[in-house]
Amino acid sequence: WIFTQVFDKNPVLFHAGNLILFIAIVALIYQIVYRLSRDCLLAFLTSLFYAAHPIHSMLVNYVTACNASTFVLTLEASFLFFMLYFPQRKNRLLILLSLFFFVLGLFSHEMSMIFPLFIVSYLYFIEKESWKSISLYSWAYFVMAGLYFLFRLKFFSLHRSIEGTTTMLPNLSAYIVTQVDLLGW
Repeated sequence: WIFTQVFDKNPVLFHAGNLILFIAIVALIYQIVYRLSRDCLLAFLTSLFYAAHPIHSMLVNYVTACNASTFVLTLEASFLFFMLYFPQRKNRLLILLSLFFFVLGLFSHEMSMIFPLFIVSYLYFIEKESWKSISLYSWAYFVMAGLYFLFRLKFFSLHRSIEGTTTMLPNLSAYIVTQVDLLGW
């Protein structure tokens, strides 16, 4: 909506906007990988390979790709603010910014609902936190995802999608297994 308001359906401006979003995505990838590894070369090569991979050309070439770019950018920002908050756990503004960008990510794409699992994985595998600590620092993300799910179920077409999927499929368990496999992948 913002792109349409600002660029007035001009495809050149849409592509320029998408390019700016993509550059921001690559910059945040660099920051995240650097903070995880403390290796400038690894962070540079990772972001370079991400930028050069042909699958990401869609994010710049498609006029409507700003939704996908916004989704990626908001979740990267949310994760980066969480990583900045976690070591000292003192600056509450950082965790609030992380939650804010997570909510923006939810409104950008439904796939953001799995982001709390990413936070849990980070805390468990990278920070080596206990399950008690993990639940303490991730509960707000799960609550936000749950509230978004209920909001989406009540006010938008998600309930029709769920009902349509369950009535179309003769075997609901096969559908659930497929979704779990895709999530695991």
